[in-house]
Parts: sequence; structure tokens; C-alpha cells
Amino acid sequence: MNRDPNAYGYKWSNGSKNFQEHSEHFVSEQNSRFQLVFDRLRINQYSID
Repeated sequence: MNRDPNAYGYKWSNGSKNFQEHSEHFVSEQNSRFQLVFDRLRINQYSID
């Protein structure tokens, strides 16, 4: 087993970086989906008048 702390630190930082990118992508996906629903609601409000 490799007990080099530098190798472990690199592996951990790389994993956290991937997690950060994934969470940012998830958040932007949720935002765009919310925006789509919000726009549809607003269009429905205007068409009712």
C-alpha cells in the first residue's frame, strides 16, 4: 500500500475539484429548469388577462 501523504493529498484535492464541478453543473441545471417554469407561468398570467 502506498503511504505517501502527497499522493493521498493530490487524490483528495482532485476528487473535491470534480465534486465542485459536478455540484456547479447541477445547480445551473436546476436554475435553468426553474427559469423555464417561471417563464411559462408568466406567459400563462399574461394570456389569461
